Amino acid sequence: MNKTRVFLLLTTLVIILASSMTALAQTPTVAIGSPTGGSTVDTNLLVDVSGTYTNAPVGATVLVQLFSSVLLDSRSLALDGSGNWFANDLDLTAVPKGTSGYIIAYLVASDLSTLATSSTVSVTWGFPVPTAEPTFTPSPTATFTPTSTATEIFTATPTATGTQVGTATTTPTPTMTKTPSLTPPPAATITILSPLNESIFPTGVVVSVVGTSTNLLANGLTVRALNANSDVLAEASVIPDVSGNWIANLTVNVPLGTRGKIYVFAPRPGDGFVYASARVTVTYGGPCVVRTDWFVYTVQAGDTLFRIANRVGSNINELALANCLDNTNLIYVGQPLRVPRQPAAPPTPNPTTNLRILTPLPNGTVDTSDRVNVAGTGKGIAGYSIVVRALNQAGEVLGQQVAVASAANAAGDSSWQTALFISVPPGTPGSIYAYAVSPANGAIVADELIQVTYGGASSVEPTPRPTGEAIEGAIEVIINTPVDNQTFVLANPVVNGRVVGLTDGTLVLRALDAESNVLGEASGSLTPISESESSWQFALPFDVPTGTRATIYAYVTDPLTGVVAGADAVNVVVGESNANPFVTIIDPLPYAIVPLDEPVTITGYGARLFEGTVLVRLLDDQGGVLAEAVTTVDSPNAGTGGEGQWQLTLDVNAAAGTRGSIYAFATSAQDGSVITAARRYVTFGDPSDATNFVQITTPLPGTLISADNALLIAGRADLNSGEAVTVQVFDEVGNILIEEPRPINPVDGAAYGTWDVILELQNLQPGTRLRVNAFTTSSFDGSILSSDSVQLTYAEAGGG
Repeated sequence: MNKTRVFLLLTTLVIILASSMTALAQTPTVAIGSPTGGSTVDTNLLVDVSGTYTNAPVGATVLVQLFSSVLLDSRSLALDGSGNWFANDLDLTAVPKGTSGYIIAYLVASDLSTLATSSTVSVTWGFPVPTAEPTFTPSPTATFTPTSTATEIFTATPTATGTQVGTATTTPTPTMTKTPSLTPPPAATITILSPLNESIFPTGVVVSVVGTSTNLLANGLTVRALNANSDVLAEASVIPDVSGNWIANLTVNVPLGTRGKIYVFAPRPGDGFVYASARVTVTYGGPCVVRTDWFVYTVQAGDTLFRIANRVGSNINELALANCLDNTNLIYVGQPLRVPRQPAAPPTPNPTTNLRILTPLPNGTVDTSDRVNVAGTGKGIAGYSIVVRALNQAGEVLGQQVAVASAANAAGDSSWQTALFISVPPGTPGSIYAYAVSPANGAIVADELIQVTYGGASSVEPTPRPTGEAIEGAIEVIINTPVDNQTFVLANPVVNGRVVGLTDGTLVLRALDAESNVLGEASGSLTPISESESSWQFALPFDVPTGTRATIYAYVTDPLTGVVAGADAVNVVVGESNANPFVTIIDPLPYAIVPLDEPVTITGYGARLFEGTVLVRLLDDQGGVLAEAVTTVDSPNAGTGGEGQWQLTLDVNAAAGTRGSIYAFATSAQDGSVITAARRYVTFGDPSDATNFVQITTPLPGTLISADNALLIAGRADLNSGEAVTVQVFDEVGNILIEEPRPINPVDGAAYGTWDVILELQNLQPGTRLRVNAFTTSSFDGSILSSDSVQLTYAEAGGG
């Protein structure tokens, strides 16, 4: 009898192994070929990353991410079927030389699920800057970036957030623990010695740009050759020598007589703010001669060079060359311009292609104490690049960002939004100029120009969030109805329970699906029933197919810090149950802080699983596996699909405050594919245990937001992190929608303080995934000390 049992077991294992080998042969893969692990990447040049992939389905892409202690850059790449991928011209010049980092690549399906993850490639970004005084003149380091499109970005962002979560297997990088200096650095200066202003800059050959500097930060400076439209013709990154002298070699290839500028600037690490700059006007190749053989057109009110070019069958750069313009942003009413043909009548507004700036308002005063938020809409521009510029009266570019227009809504409108750094004295007049660039041919298809006045800090403070006394003592939230692992009836979606240790305040309910996506939310006030206890009851409507497994989560937050003070959760089946396999997680609760000083015990429930087996992984927020193990459900019929609880214990090695998830799943006996799974988002370790920590306590990950309600973002931060936290909101393609610095308010008797901001988000498409990022920076060099982020979803106005 035993021999028969062993034979059957071996036969089953052989079948499973054969199935697994077949599946493995068709398993998608992705790998990084260059740079290699352990190498030093020269960040004075634009960085190229390349690799291979196999068995990629139609519509799949490769997502490449470059890290130091934070995400530095990412690139999503379409696949051509060759099995090779290339991510070229990644600009990491702002990363301090000698910084340790790594690269990882994901193969991503069209539905944004991760198909494969590469091995992590550890690198050093840039050759470390020597500390001893050199005894020679440093050789110039330059990188040449010829381009014909307007892609210059003067205001880099601290992160280039993507929304894709991969399944990397890296060990998490601990939070940075630099302590800011209390002494600000002295003022920085940049001087261009050669070429001289209004000189000739030769073309087609290497030309040295020479200058001096004082008090620059370790990341050095960037030298750019620009045409009249501020397009980047060539670029070099330079580290000055110990005396502040620098040399950059540029090669420019443009038509003889093209006007432009040599622009040199020093970006601050962390947020990319330009803290020192210099520029000179040049003519490329030789003297510029106005085209006197062309017709004369007189500039009218409302004209831009793009609109004139459209009417005369030309383009911006051709008109700039013909008229010896050194700034295409600066034309004035009554100015004579040479044009190749008589202009057509002013066109009627195009109903199918247009662009509008909604924020800021025309002729308004904009607050330049923070980033200036610029937003708008347009028709016929879905997926187009929207170049947004802040200009002064001289037409000089004060700040620039490139956004991507969203998909069109039912009315054909696409939205876009970005934020600009602008540093000018209050009262400076200027304009905001935005134009849409076709991804097919780089042509400008629509534009908008509004006049503004740049001001200082706004006199109107954001609405403060309601605050109260901190909750004292332990709080226990108890869900009475529904009962764990029982039916939840959507026709009468009432949830009720008690709170022990609290008699007033607000309780929030949240319905989650198996992947912890938010299905619905509701909130209500507590009703006192004794001196130390309260009750609650209210409806939690949401819409899912019958038989869906869901989690009902109830929680109370501390009014002072926003931290979850008490919570409970039950797993339910919505409507009629079915015979499908399932697995759920009972403990830890959703969004719990998992202690790191002892092994983590994870419990759950499962039914109809192959051999009763449950696989459990602890993942960081990049998908890296922190720990994993296998267990079985506690049932005498586990081997034949019986149901019951399961439990296991895992050790976790992670930096305090690491966001991640617990992922439990079961696989098919036939092909090893995942047949059912459950996920809970958690934080590994108390963030306040880390030096210079920043924590977003509100909103919780996955929160649904809409234009109906202002978005409250709040959290805690170590007082050693400085006096302020910068809060950013990114859309799913990495555009900065809003940025707000907020003061850290000390908490009595604590080593941390609280911060908060209330924001309004508009003109976004329903379903847009957003990421909130909060970070602190060094007061000495602007580098990021610590950061935290959560992902949200923008819902229909009036909906959940």
